[in-house]
Parts: sequence; structure tokens; C-alpha cells
Amino acid sequence: MKYLPPSLGNLTNLKKIDLSDNHLIELPIEIENLISLKELHLNHNIIQILPPSITKLGKLEILSIWGNQLRNLPENICEMTSLRVLGLSFNQVEELPKLTSEFTNLETLDLSNNKLKAIFENIGYLKSLKALWLNNNPIKSIPESLLDLQALRDLYIVNTPIAIDKDKETLKILENLESKGINVWK
Repeated sequence: MKYLPPSLGNLTNLKKIDLSDNHLIELPIEIENLISLKELHLNHNIIQILPPSITKLGKLEILSIWGNQLRNLPENICEMTSLRVLGLSFNQVEELPKLTSEFTNLETLDLSNNKLKAIFENIGYLKSLKALWLNNNPIKSIPESLLDLQALRDLYIVNTPIAIDKDKETLKILENLESKGINVWK
């Protein structure tokens, strides 16, 4: 199945939908009508772009889109204030939209196996973030704002230049994270 029918938007009481392992290319704009949706799983498809209307899913707590061909996210992704889990591993993401202070409920962010070259400087806004996966990305440094993440418990940087070629500044930040009791998986 490459496309979902626009009539999907009529299922306004739907709480969870798993559309994984299809050949979906895109989502219909009508997805914004799924106002009761709490979980959306779109793993292992060939989606390249998420419609901006997806950010109107105000009750969405889990958005899992790993194993697609996403290059970026809607600029207004931070409007999804109920989002707790965002799974984006195994995509083509090179950068994320600017984070805002509204994006405070996110607890898990999996960006493994993408093309990220840098961690966004304003990551400190993610006050509830407990786990951050950055494995297998060409990230060369980490911002000091990682130290602002009071809830962070696990940072995964396996197979990244951060884990291999540590400059003095990066090494100091990693040591500070570990001294705060954060598990740094390198």
C-alpha cells in the first residue's frame, strides 16, 4: 500500500495506529483529523516528508518513524507538546528544526543512524529528556547545553566521531555528564 485513503481522517476516535511495514510514500493531509490519536507507528515505509498537518495531532504521545527516508521534520514539530517519544532512527535526517521551550514533555529521542552533523545548541529546552540516541551519525561535537538536561539518564554516541576523536572541550562535557550520573554509551 503506497497511499492511505483520505477517509482515514474520519476515524476521529482512533487512539493508536500501526502502519509499519507497508510501502507508504506519504500521509494524507487528513491525518490532522485524528484528534484522539496517542500513538502513530510508521516504521519501515518509504516516507520522505511528513505533512505539516501532522503537528495538529495534539494528543499524540508516541511518534515512531524509523526505517524511512525522512530528510527533515515539519518546522513546527515543537507544537506537538504531548509528544513523549520520537523515534527517527534509520532515516536520512541531516538537521532538526529549531527547538522551542514548548517541547518540554519529550522523554525519548532516537536519532540513531541518520546524517546529523551537529546536535542542536538549544537541546537544553528538552527538560524531560531521559534518553538521547545519536549512534551512527557524523556528529563531531556536542554542545554544552547537554548539561542543562536535568532528566537525562542515557546518552548513546556509539560509532560517532564524538566517541572516537574527542577534543578537550568534548571530553570535558562528557566527563561532566558522567559525573552527574548520566550513562554515556560510547
